Amino acid sequence: MQEEMTALPPEEEKKTILLVEDDQGNAEFLKMLLLMETPHEVLYMESGQEVLKRVEEIKSARPALFLLDYHLSTMTAFTLYDRLHALEEFAYVPAILLTASGLHEFSPEEISRRNIRLVQKPFDIEGFLDLLKQMLA
Repeated sequence: MQEEMTALPPEEEKKTILLVEDDQGNAEFLKMLLLMETPHEVLYMESGQEVLKRVEEIKSARPALFLLDYHLSTMTAFTLYDRLHALEEFAYVPAILLTASGLHEFSPEEISRRNIRLVQKPFDIEGFLDLLKQMLA
């Protein structure tokens, strides 16, 4: 007897989120939140340098979203985002940039020319989860 496989509804499909966060406490919180509140997998890296060294692994994981801390140790999330988007496999992957800085620090031109959303820390968890769902739809 063959078991029928039922597919998850599109809004519940398991996707991979690339999380890049250099603060260990924030990273643990975000991983726990994503794993407990969404059906998605998390590929975590703690620096932009690590991401650039592990590009082939990231390509094989096929992330559907980049979740990037803005102030990384050796580069900003904009720099990392631009380097990733220069690669064909990631050209259309959207991103959420998390920042503790005031949103007024970011030029509207920098934001509008990229497929990103800025989220200020600390953030409303329900609003953040709703944004994730929208961006992964």
